[in-house]
Amino acid sequence: MRLFDSHCHLDFPEFDADRGEVLQRARAAGVYELLVPGYEPEQWLRAGAIALAATERGLTVRTAVGIHPYALAGGASVWVGRAPGVLAATLAEAATMPGVVAIGECGLDAPLADRLGEACSLAQQSAVLREHLHAATTCELPLVLHVVKAHGLALELLRGAPAVPCLTARGVIHAFSGSPELVR
Repeated sequence: MRLFDSHCHLDFPEFDADRGEVLQRARAAGVYELLVPGYEPEQWLRAGAIALAATERGLTVRTAVGIHPYALAGGASVWVGRAPGVLAATLAEAATMPGVVAIGECGLDAPLADRLGEACSLAQQSAVLREHLHAATTCELPLVLHVVKAHGLALELLRGAPAVPCLTARGVIHAFSGSPELVR
């Protein structure tokens, strides 16, 4: 059986010491392809370099470009409050890098907003998610969504996005905790 890991942060520093061994164990377990989601712009090139190195181990590692809600409280906060379309254009340009097959990881995280307040409010997260939706539409790429306890708002934003087949047919919702009815 050939498996695809749709979400692994293989680029995180925790893997620096044994990333090669992790890739070997993945291959031995039948994982032939992996997706490293985007977290923040500074990480996109690092993920691409890891993807390139993985081919030596018989694996195909793909990447996504995006800004995780957690990153909005840190260095990626510079993207909050920019003119509409600026982040979407940056994401679309980054999506042309070799190995990029999706937009994200992006989304909404209500507990994060509760913990950090204005530094990462749902309004700010929503504005950034809209930019990701715009980029996914422009590039016709699937989304890697992070949704925690903000399912109604996420669905509202997805319904408001332009209709593109890839947005209704492909993608991953990571950290989803909603009901089966909401999935439908």
